Amino acid sequence: VLNIIYSNSYKSEAVVSDFPGSAIAESFRNLRSSLFLRFKSEPLKVIGITSSQPQDGKSFISFNLATSIASVGYKTIILDCDLRRPTLHEKFKDMNTSGLSTYMINKSSKDDIILKTSIPNLFFVPSGPILPNSAELIEAGALDELLDYLKTKFEYIIIDTTPAGLVADAALMMKYANINLLICRNNFTRKDVFKDVLNMLSTNKIENFDVVFNDLNIKESRYGRYNNYYKKG
Repeated sequence: VLNIIYSNSYKSEAVVSDFPGSAIAESFRNLRSSLFLRFKSEPLKVIGITSSQPQDGKSFISFNLATSIASVGYKTIILDCDLRRPTLHEKFKDMNTSGLSTYMINKSSKDDIILKTSIPNLFFVPSGPILPNSAELIEAGALDELLDYLKTKFEYIIIDTTPAGLVADAALMMKYANINLLICRNNFTRKDVFKDVLNMLSTNKIENFDVVFNDLNIKESRYGRYNNYYKKG
């Protein structure tokens, strides 16, 4: 396990920007620092984020990790590559009328789908309308040119993909990432499904991944006694 993300007790999903002094915001800073330290010898460009099943929290973590990286001055972009059930546009309060799907079928240009957010240094590419053949388009290389272009424009790229245990898109998108984060949710992720995903990664010889353990109540962790430490500060 690379890092632990604590439970979100707030009504907002934008915990890093809305509640910067909270324990959960601090856990995102720890995740960011772990990624920076791991790749301090070379610039890390692309981080893929997936899970074994829906509702594990991958989009929530993608959103807040991107916010955390952008907050320290890195020009960051997050792509909603969950082309089956996109949700990131809701978190950014944007429309989803165009995006990756319209780009892949040549109805939008690269610059048309890159949106500026209200968060400094953070940009967003929505998924766009759902396509019936997204996996085939990805496998055919429809996103190759876009990813190469984004690497020249941004310092960090976050890819929020589909759950790896359900559809083929996630495994196909992993080839673009320097590192992939597999989200496992406390008291929610099924062990058999998680094991199947680990076997899939092994079969496909995907080794550049780490596990992030999500939704741990800080009172149940070894740091529970220090829960009020920063609040008092």
